[in-house]
Order: sequence, then structure tokens, then C-alpha cells
Amino acid sequence: MSYNDLKHEVLYEGSASGKVYVYDGLYKIVEAWFDVGKSGFGVFKFKLVRIVNQVEMGSAVLKFVNTLRASPLEARPMGYVSFDISMKKENVHVFLFNDIDNNHEPMYYEYLATTVFPQFVYHLGVKGGGCSVSGCTLDCLCAKKNGGEFAYDANGLLVRGKPLIFECRPHYCCPPGFQNRVSQKGVRNRFELFRSGETGWGVRSLDLIQAGSFICEYTIVVLTRDQAKLFTMNGDALVYPNRFGER
Repeated sequence: MSYNDLKHEVLYEGSASGKVYVYDGLYKIVEAWFDVGKSGFGVFKFKLVRIVNQVEMGSAVLKFVNTLRASPLEARPMGYVSFDISMKKENVHVFLFNDIDNNHEPMYYEYLATTVFPQFVYHLGVKGGGCSVSGCTLDCLCAKKNGGEFAYDANGLLVRGKPLIFECRPHYCCPPGFQNRVSQKGVRNRFELFRSGETGWGVRSLDLIQAGSFICEYTIVVLTRDQAKLFTMNGDALVYPNRFGER
């Protein structure tokens, strides 16, 4: 018997071509024969049978996730704590799932779709940044900060890896749908917070994520020194900027 890794081509609306290849595991070749193909040429055909006791993967997982997105309770009748922990703050629903214990801790926090800055922050800097109401060009200040190019392509995918990306600021005059505003358009892939017996809380995607895609924003509330003093007096724990690296 021969053993082969198998990839399946399946339909997927999230890809550019409408199709995607997924890895389906290890299969046995149990039969082979010669036949005439549709074009009239001779072809060798093989019958493959999946080896037992492998975890579900590839097309089986994709089929389950498609059912999960369409009818969550049909796919998983138990375990949902919330069908949208973001409370419609995101473009897509953010599920909260726990079928292990009664821990609902994420429900006790306020969901922030974007970082909250003190009001005076937006009064700093150049008003327009050289942006145009019809869309920016490579002469735009934001493009120059990115090395003379825009960081994303027309589909919102990162062109190449960079340690730091400069987007057009929210108050700049270029249109909201401009290609250099990817992170400002919010979450595009559906995902869920889930309870794991090994790692506590985790996050997993319900969509296939293309390389170079924006996933989500790490959001915080930025405080002034005076605000920070009030919070520490109340016993709240704060994260200070010196905890982060230079990048």
C-alpha cells in the first residue's frame, strides 16, 4: 500500500478565486487502474481511503465552520455565552463560547472596538497631512513615512512586512474607504473567544485569514497622568508605556 498526503479543492467565498486548497490528512491508495479521460487521453486513476483515527481537518472543518456561521445553535447547541460580545461595535459578530466551565469573565468587561485617547490628542499635528479628498498619491506625507509607498494593496493586504505602518489619520481629508485606512475599517474576519482547558481564554477565527490581512486592533484606554493617579487610588491595575518595546 502507498500513503499520500491529500489536499482538497473546496469552494470558499472569502478567497479571491472563490476556491481554496485545504489539507485533509493521510490517505491509503487501495486501488489503481488505467482509464480513458474526458479528453480522450489515457489516465491512471486511484482510489484513496482516509486512514482512521486522524483528527478532523481540512474540508471537514471548513464544512463545520460554514454550518457554524449560518446556524450556530444547530452546529453547537450548548456552550454559547454570547453571540456578539462586541454589542454591534464591530462589523461582524464576536462570539463568546465556553463548554468547559461556568467562567463568563469576558462578559464583565466593556468591549472597545478602538483605542480611546484623551481629547486633546486629536488637536495635535498637521490637519490634512497632504492628503487629497479624492484619494492620496505617493506624494502624500503618509506614503512618504512608509518609505514612498502605501503599505497595503487595493484589497487591504499588507504588501510587505514592516516594523511600523503609517496610516492616514482619522481626521485627514482623504475618503474613509481609502486603501491606507485598513485598520480603521474594523474587523472583517469573524472570530470567537473560547474557553480552553489548557490555556484559559483564547481567540480563534471562523474565517480563513489571507496572509497580510488585518485581524484586529489591540485596544486600550490612554490616560493622562492625573487620570492614572485616580485609577491607582481606586486600586485599578495599569499598564505603563515602558512595558512595551521600542517598536
